[in-house]
Amino acid sequence: VWSAGPLGEGGAFNQRWTEFTGVPSLLADAGTWLARIHPEDQADVRAAWQESLTRGDAFEREFRLGHKSGSFHWVLARALSVHGDDEAVVRWIATFTDIQEQKQAQGELQEANRQKDEFLAMLAHELRNPLAPISTAAQLLRMAADDPRRVLQTSELISRQVAHMTELVDDLLDVSRVTRGLVRIDREQV
Repeated sequence: VWSAGPLGEGGAFNQRWTEFTGVPSLLADAGTWLARIHPEDQADVRAAWQESLTRGDAFEREFRLGHKSGSFHWVLARALSVHGDDEAVVRWIATFTDIQEQKQAQGELQEANRQKDEFLAMLAHELRNPLAPISTAAQLLRMAADDPRRVLQTSELISRQVAHMTELVDDLLDVSRVTRGLVRIDREQV
């Protein structure tokens, strides 16, 4: 939690600021937190902060802030303006909330979702491959119904492709059981 004057000058930071950044709260001012923002986030945050200062509106942004470990942690910054009797901003009251774990979890979920999408695309492709020969074989059966040799060849082709599709579906069901924790292992000596 921190506060600053109407233009962001001065400032008072609580002890948690020091615990997070390693910068003593007595040495911190509004410029200190701006200087500790990740270089890739600085332009956006500075522009949003300036707009909030100009308009006297609330400020809210997610960005990476320098942590005492030397790395950057994602934070959610919120600042509310305190207005005087003449409606002018007299002070800002603000908070930084460490959202590093949430951002990491969000990234992991996005990666898992991307992998799921890749898997489904590959699965759809693999399941689709046997369908073309099965469809062709069905058409051949219609045309060669009175040719026993052709019917036998065609039915063997259909049987092979259906067996292949069955294996794919069985593998998919196995993956589903593993991800849901429903796999039972049968142990035996070999």
